[in-house]
Amino acid sequence: MKPEMIDGLPFYTPTRDWRNVMKIGSLIEELIQLKKSYKIRYPDDESINLACNVLERFQNQQMPVSDAIEKIETKERENPLLSKEDFAKYLDKLRDADDLCDKIDKLMRESRENIDNDFMNGSSLQINHKDIVIELLSKLMHDEGDIDYFVYELNYGREYEHGMITDTDGTDVDFSTSEKLYDYLAAHY
Repeated sequence: MKPEMIDGLPFYTPTRDWRNVMKIGSLIEELIQLKKSYKIRYPDDESINLACNVLERFQNQQMPVSDAIEKIETKERENPLLSKEDFAKYLDKLRDADDLCDKIDKLMRESRENIDNDFMNGSSLQINHKDIVIELLSKLMHDEGDIDYFVYELNYGREYEHGMITDTDGTDVDFSTSEKLYDYLAAHY
């Protein structure tokens, strides 16, 4: 190791990764000081605030940052970001909204006053963000098309038939409910 020369004197500085040395509490303080020093304000401070919020969840503020990173990465690999209950709730609400649009469409088609109005569409009466919800759920669950298939092709699992979907190893995959879809996605997360 070559010494660093400071004022003509040799200094040996051990190389250490800051993540192994810095504690969570110190990192939070540094991030807050960074905001103050550079006068970073909303909306530019959102990522700093988010980082501080995540770090503050650790009860042990003296934990090295490297340990915290490892803990977060391990937890992320073990557990999807959504609980099974929340996942099912969102898909079920989406299904209910689609069902309501279908009922409104049917009512308008059957209404005698609207016979000449073929262009009426019941879903236009409701703000429907189906594609956005599916995209967000897919990103959260690291899905590459199974949620989309469940909603559009299987009509929220209502058109699922035993044996119609198999995994790469030939195992039957049950997509009859949002809960079963979640179990499959969580197992392949």
